[in-house]
Amino acid sequence: MAENKYPSIDLSGINAAIIMDGNGRWAKKNALNVTSGHERGLKTVIKIVESAAKAKLDSLSLYAFSTENWSRPKKEVLGIKKLIISAIDSQVPELINQEVRLNFFGDYSSFGDDVVDAIKQAERVTALNDPKLKLNIALGYGGRADIIEAAKSIATDI
Repeated sequence: MAENKYPSIDLSGINAAIIMDGNGRWAKKNALNVTSGHERGLKTVIKIVESAAKAKLDSLSLYAFSTENWSRPKKEVLGIKKLIISAIDSQVPELINQEVRLNFFGDYSSFGDDVVDAIKQAERVTALNDPKLKLNIALGYGGRADIIEAAKSIATDI
């Protein structure tokens, strides 16, 4: 019987956050196109989520696409959009099996109805009463946008 080279870890009650960055640089360094970098990043995220669920992490927040990312080339943004839909379609059944609740936050409406619909459906089908892991994914977040929204909110309250 092969010995597990990694000890079992219990991260109950712990919340972790990851800013996803560097997929494009990784792709360039490895002479690949940027879409390949984002696909590789997704594979890494899948492994991280599986490990987080096994380690009983309470919640994991992934900062995936900031408002500043909209300035990237159109082809790259379209590739990311397709990857989001593909990831939701392929990973939601596994998230359900792992008892993971999926929650998206930020202003992701600019991705279009197809992405918004996929997100809402994924949130609906993973809405568990007592999930083993809460997976939060930020799309369309950013410091500048958050400050503007806060200012608008304050102005409407006055």
